[in-house]
Amino acid sequence: MKNIVFTVLTWILLTGPTFANDRDAAAFEAIDTDKDGKVTLKEFQAFYKTVFQIKDKNGDGVLDEAEFNNPDAFDFADKNKDGKIDPAEDRALRAHHFRQLDANRDGHLTLEEWLAD
Repeated sequence: MKNIVFTVLTWILLTGPTFANDRDAAAFEAIDTDKDGKVTLKEFQAFYKTVFQIKDKNGDGVLDEAEFNNPDAFDFADKNKDGKIDPAEDRALRAHHFRQLDANRDGHLTLEEWLAD
């Protein structure tokens, strides 16, 4: 599973915004591990746990602002204002993002909801 996620993430990073819809559909398919056409919070969190691990270039278990690479979201996620995003802060950020994407509030994301972001 981790190899598939890593491959998809690498492809996403290399293709850039020109292929945004294809990229998002591929990411959605990678996140939807049980292939039921819906992404649960558990699947979403598992995917972003792998993203966190990949972004943690120095392996210290936290992301600094350079590793996180999104200043606005970094400030929002860094709840304890220590200049680092730990795994719990990242999970809270991802749960918040999931709730924002879940337009009909049914507890899972469809491809349509994912692409609307």
